[in-house]
Amino acid sequence: MIIREHYIEKIRPFYDSDLIKIITGVRRCGKSVIKDQIEQELREQGKRTLSLDFERLSVSSQIRTAEELEAFVLSHLSSEKTYVFLDEIQLVEDWNLACRSLRLENLSLFITGSNSKILSKELTKAF
Repeated sequence: MIIREHYIEKIRPFYDSDLIKIITGVRRCGKSVIKDQIEQELREQGKRTLSLDFERLSVSSQIRTAEELEAFVLSHLSSEKTYVFLDEIQLVEDWNLACRSLRLENLSLFITGSNSKILSKELTKAF
């Protein structure tokens, strides 16, 4: 796998920021690969991570709404900062509400998405 350092180096300064890190693009352009590489880098540094891929039926069948997403993530937090990765987040109903709420916790949030809802100019209004 090719390390996408060009993109990762732009995100790296924000790893510990309370800003939501958003990786967007058309389908099959490599968003999840970049997300995976960032997650791997953090794990190699001994950081605690949590990752959910909403294209997986095992995840999307259990977590459908903002409330379910928030409850799941909160149940997996500890006193140690957690780096949370939410892949294809647009598949969760009212995902923006969950992200806005989770941003207040001891975590660093990374999201990916590919449809027009997450790519739209309305994205900045979601938070």
